[in-house]
Amino acid sequence: TYGVDADVPDALLGDPTRLRQVLVNLIGNAIKFTERGEVVVSVSVTHKDDQKVRLKFAVRDTGIGVSPAQQEKLFQAFTQADVSTTRKYGGTGLGLAISSKLVLLMGGEIGVESEVGKGSTFSFTAEFGIQMNYTPVVYRSELLKGKRALVVDDNQTNRLILEKQLTHWGLVVKQAALASEALRLMDTHTFDVVVSDYLMPDMDGFDFVTAMRERPAWKSVPVMMLSSINRAECVARCEGLDIASFLTKPVNHNELLKALSRILVPQPEKLESATLQKQVAVKESPTKSLHILLAEDNAVNQKLAVRLLEKHGHVVVVANDGKEAFDMLGADHRFDLVLMDVQMPIMDGLQATREIRQKESATKRHVPIVAMTANAMKGDREACLESGMDDYLSKPIRLSELLDIIARLDTVTG
Repeated sequence: TYGVDADVPDALLGDPTRLRQVLVNLIGNAIKFTERGEVVVSVSVTHKDDQKVRLKFAVRDTGIGVSPAQQEKLFQAFTQADVSTTRKYGGTGLGLAISSKLVLLMGGEIGVESEVGKGSTFSFTAEFGIQMNYTPVVYRSELLKGKRALVVDDNQTNRLILEKQLTHWGLVVKQAALASEALRLMDTHTFDVVVSDYLMPDMDGFDFVTAMRERPAWKSVPVMMLSSINRAECVARCEGLDIASFLTKPVNHNELLKALSRILVPQPEKLESATLQKQVAVKESPTKSLHILLAEDNAVNQKLAVRLLEKHGHVVVVANDGKEAFDMLGADHRFDLVLMDVQMPIMDGLQATREIRQKESATKRHVPIVAMTANAMKGDREACLESGMDDYLSKPIRLSELLDIIARLDTVTG
């Protein structure tokens, strides 16, 4: 999980490649050496003026830890703290040596605090310029001031991060570590929104919401469900329990703010600079949240598409090939739209669409299917439509075109 302090500027001047390489190395090591527990990334300001800022990045884990004697060797090239860890976990320690040099190039320092058996915190600082002409597009968080939120999550770190962020936006927050504890709080408190984790030990998030909906006073209170997994069964259960928003963890703060604004403020006022209004035609999310099946075999494309669609209020389930998409559609999962990549292993998008349409011929149901393909040759669009697809998008996907198609199909089917 991660938390970025509210005073960290949104738009900086620096080298994203260097920063990414250091973070990937430190986070990767934390995951590799942590068999249970958590990995937490935090970003804070150590110094700031009108033109530059010094940030501190900390990566804390609950892993095997490093002894004081071993810590002295960590940032030396081709040296790992203990030869036995190399045999068990792999690696040479070169990544930390490179990270140390990259941090120096960014005007910062790197270090570690650790205790054997209790985990480690690797941290580094870096200096960045502040972009002078940056005007963010934001929702007015002051409209949320005074709203009451209940955060339900068995992970203390997640609760603290959520409480810190929600409190910064002016919400009044109470925490519950278990669903049973949350239900007891509901006996004596009222809330405007409930933010619940899905995976919890005593009862999962959906069972909690089921119990909550059985109480007359809580039938219509909006719920935001957070989960580190995004499976088809989650989508079906969200729909059945009238859950207002489903976000994948770790949750981006801007996405959380947008979702809260959409839920708690009927028509959130959006502030846009005149420059942005001229340069970018920003389309608002459709008022209806769609359940979308994304059939795509490329992991990077999956993440980009899911993030894009979730930002616009949709719930997305991923299928890794055409066969998996066909099976999901045949398992009584209700989807409003399918985004179908054409070139996939096992079963390509064209064949999957033909199979889906053949199965639908025995029913009156027709799920809209939109092709996504890198091929833009003459006849490609016709081949997609002939297979039974409803529309066609060329890769790389343009946001405006995707939103146009979703709005058009939603109008036709809704």
